This record gives sequence, structure tokens and C-alpha cells, in this order.
Amino acid sequence: AGTNEFIGEGDAYIPPHTGLPANSTDIAPPDIPAGFVAVFNSDEASWHLDEDHRGKTVYDVASGDALFISELGPLPENFTWLSPGGEYQKWNGTAWVKDTEAEKLFRIREAEETKKSLMQVASE
Repeated sequence: AGTNEFIGEGDAYIPPHTGLPANSTDIAPPDIPAGFVAVFNSDEASWHLDEDHRGKTVYDVASGDALFISELGPLPENFTWLSPGGEYQKWNGTAWVKDTEAEKLFRIREAEETKKSLMQVASE
């Protein structure tokens, strides 16, 4: 794997005076808890654990936009597992809550556009 993550173990015949097969090591990985993967650092000849959220979706607390996680590592800053529960939501630090001010401003803007459109039709 391009990430140097542990993908399995097996036996291999190693002819005399040759090295280990590519992308393999004789150093056993650590115990791997759920939500993590073991990654081999070839420079240090050691394993470390990385968080693995790949395939999961998180949400930007500033915009509510979804982000699909495709790389190893911790949850990005300013993201949450909680999905916004509809339109006009804002993050209060622990949960999504209805943003009544944003909805009010949207409704006013929508009404002004409707009024402008109707005034144009009426003046024709």
C-alpha cells in the first residue's frame, strides 16, 4: 500500500543472500485498536498507529458542508461527525441549532426579489 499501512502477514521464501520482499518487514506491527491502522516508518524501522476515518463523512462547523474522508489521520480541525439537521443551521460548539437570523434574512431577500419581479410585471 502507498501509505505503508499494515495489510496482512504471510510467509515468503527468501533465497539466501537476498533481502526481504518489497514493502515487507520482519518487525511485527503493534496491536491495532478499532479505528486505527498500523503504518510502517521505513526511516525509523518502526510502526506507529494512525487514525483511520477513510470512507466516512464529516461536516464543516463553519458552513455545514460535507467532507468525505479519503486519507489517514485525525479528524480535520473544525469538523464534526454530526450532520446539520436541515437548512439554516449553525454550530454552537457542541451541536447544530436553527439559525433563525439567517432564515429571516433569506426570507426578506426572497420577498424583496419577488416584490421587484412583480413590480416589473405590473409596470409593463
